[in-house]
Amino acid sequence: GNQLTLTYTDASNLDAVNTAAASAFVVSSAGNAAAISVNSVAVSGKTVTLTLSRTVATAETVTVSYTK
Repeated sequence: GNQLTLTYTDASNLDAVNTAAASAFVVSSAGNAAAISVNSVAVSGKTVTLTLSRTVATAETVTVSYTK
């Protein structure tokens, strides 16, 4: 789909009210040259959900980086 969920073991540094900007995340694909931008970020408990600009294929490998 077009959502990527990151699950953390410690939620002490996650803030559902003051989330990081979507531009702080970069998602890239090893096997697909089509750009993947992050449209939105949502935090709930120990999860961060990134809504992506396009659907990621089942066998596609993606890399996520974050800049504070």
